[in-house]
Amino acid sequence: MGLFDAISGAASERAAKKNAAVLGATSTQANNAINGGYTNAVNALTDANAPSAITALGQGYDRARSDLGSQYGQTQGFLGQLQGLYAPMVQGGGNAYNAYLDAAGANGAEGSARATSAFRAGPGYEFQQQQGLDAIQRLAASRGNLAGGNTTVDLLKYSQGLADQSFQQYTTNLGNAANSYATGLAGQAAGLTGQAGASQAFGSSLSALGTGLGSGQANIYGQAAGLLGQQGQSLAGVQTSLGSSLMANNNALAQSQNQASANFLGGLLGVGNLLASPVGQNGATGTVGGTAANWLTNLFK
Repeated sequence: MGLFDAISGAASERAAKKNAAVLGATSTQANNAINGGYTNAVNALTDANAPSAITALGQGYDRARSDLGSQYGQTQGFLGQLQGLYAPMVQGGGNAYNAYLDAAGANGAEGSARATSAFRAGPGYEFQQQQGLDAIQRLAASRGNLAGGNTTVDLLKYSQGLADQSFQQYTTNLGNAANSYATGLAGQAAGLTGQAGASQAFGSSLSALGTGLGSGQANIYGQAAGLLGQQGQSLAGVQTSLGSSLMANNNALAQSQNQASANFLGGLLGVGNLLASPVGQNGATGTVGGTAANWLTNLFK
């Protein structure tokens, strides 16, 4: 570095340019580091095409929904089996209940005719009637009165009494059998109620899963937004720091140049005064003035 650089401030200007270049490169590196770091952080939260918080949340939701649906299907299957167990009671009890209504006369003349036909077709009644009639006839024959009117009356009374007594028992039996109809219906109703409850619980659980998924996604995107906000603040901080450093660098350059200008002007004034002095006017003879002139000439080499 020549003496002219010190006086003109050229060295300070070159240093300032180097400083500015270093500050710019540092700013670029800082910006790249901040952008890269926040980009990675946001991707770790929201990238749907790579392992991230949002994909993990979705996978957890899918697994929970699948497990919940599987459990719901098993529950519905068990409750359906429970209804199936009551099906024979419902069918048999329903038949007995309808026959009971026929026998009680609740279904009109057609119902009564069906009840009479069903009653007389019963194997127990027919056997009992035949055994009683045979016994009366044998007794009458032993008395020699088989064809008498009394025997006929006895046969009619027996048949009528047996019919009345047996039909009453028949009706009672139908009523007892009809009770199984109510039991079967109650059992199937319990199964249907269980299925309805399971469906409601399934819907509630799905709703809770959906709400949880939405809340989780909102939270993740909220975190991502927060990170982006922090990224902007960090970049602004870097730019602010860079601006301050460049301002300080420019101020230092200006100060150095001002000082150099002052030094240069002071030097010129000092040399001028020296040359203007009587001693300086004898420069040709090698006096002090001549030496100063030579110094000034060498200054700008």
